[in-house]
Amino acid sequence: MKPPLLEVRGLDAGYGDTQALWDVSVAVAEGSVVSLVGANGAGKSTLLKTVSGLLKPQRGQVWFRGRSIAGMAPQAIVATGLSHVPEGRGLFTRMTVLENLQLGAYPGQVRGRTEESLARVFELFPRLRERTRQQAGLMSGGEQQMLAIGRAVMACPSLLILDEPSMGLGPLVVEEVFGLIRRLNDSGVTILLVEQNIQRALQIADRAFVLQTGRVVMQGTGRELLADPDIRKAYIGSLG
Repeated sequence: MKPPLLEVRGLDAGYGDTQALWDVSVAVAEGSVVSLVGANGAGKSTLLKTVSGLLKPQRGQVWFRGRSIAGMAPQAIVATGLSHVPEGRGLFTRMTVLENLQLGAYPGQVRGRTEESLARVFELFPRLRERTRQQAGLMSGGEQQMLAIGRAVMACPSLLILDEPSMGLGPLVVEEVFGLIRRLNDSGVTILLVEQNIQRALQIADRAFVLQTGRVVMQGTGRELLADPDIRKAYIGSLG
């Protein structure tokens, strides 16, 4: 059996003296979409930050491509092929679209492929090609989210971590963003997703993990969790 692309084992993490995760274990198969779902404060973003090196684990292991990356610096983790689009997007708002994208290609192993990466991003996000000289801060929320994802794609990741990509977006733009996530996955990028729209997160997921107060309390395929009456009652409500 092929080992997971990403494996988190027995992870404890938090902020200073405040622990946010307890003994969390998660596996992400290569080529899949995996969703982390749960209420606000469940520890989902903390888990993503620990995987991408923004937080150091208190205990446990994070393995990516069979290599331990726990405690590595974020820039070193990006160089292994893992990119993280944080909640809030983290764009350089006074810089242009093109400048933001070019910054995404800073890892040494992809700098020589900048033009190739730009072509790929513009194929995925044609709107960004039309706005290369526009300041990022003057774009709509949906366009800014596309730019944030596009900048992460510039690093040629094999695993893309997305934290709340639909936050603050209208329904039509949300559908567009999820369509782009599916296209990225179809192109060979593995996706680890945290998303407030739990119904959409489970619909797109090959596998999903439910976090509650810092612990994994349930896991299964996206379809299984979407049909689970306890999940529907707790997080989705009546869907008719």
